[in-house]
Amino acid sequence: AYWQGLDSLLAPFMTVSFDAADRAFGLLQAVIDRWLPNFFLPDNAVALQHHLASFKQVLSYIDPELSWELERGGFHPELYAIPWFLTLFSHALPLDKVCRLFDPLLLGKPSLPLFVAVALMQQLRPLLVPLDFNKCVAAFADMPAIDIDLCVRQTREFAGRTPAARMLGVGAVVQSFKR
Repeated sequence: AYWQGLDSLLAPFMTVSFDAADRAFGLLQAVIDRWLPNFFLPDNAVALQHHLASFKQVLSYIDPELSWELERGGFHPELYAIPWFLTLFSHALPLDKVCRLFDPLLLGKPSLPLFVAVALMQQLRPLLVPLDFNKCVAAFADMPAIDIDLCVRQTREFAGRTPAARMLGVGAVVQSFKR
């Protein structure tokens, strides 16, 4: 089956394994199995909704003001974060930044993409807070430059200071589907 975004997710692996497509595909499969379980299934709506709810929860914990402003303006994660999570940010960021992000991301826990998304939102915060709904949509259509080193540092910081009880993490969500 064709899945929109798989080409973006495969691109970093093809870049580092350009001479071995089978290795690149194996890396892609391993990443999907660990970080994106249930995302590439015919009925992935429940998995995506749980992941987006977890993201909203983590954003609300780390930056309640930004979360409130976005919620008040009707700018929900369904409008911008689905491609982030489906492609582990490889569709939204330039390839060189994705490769730098994948090293710490793929060595971390499956919940780490939630914190990457919050770190991205922190960099976009000054742009987003004063905007109305339509301008927020436009801002995400043309993603501003992201400092990937700052993103990685903030990701680690946010993950380290967020109590596990406050976060539903991807693993807990996946386990709830299996019960």
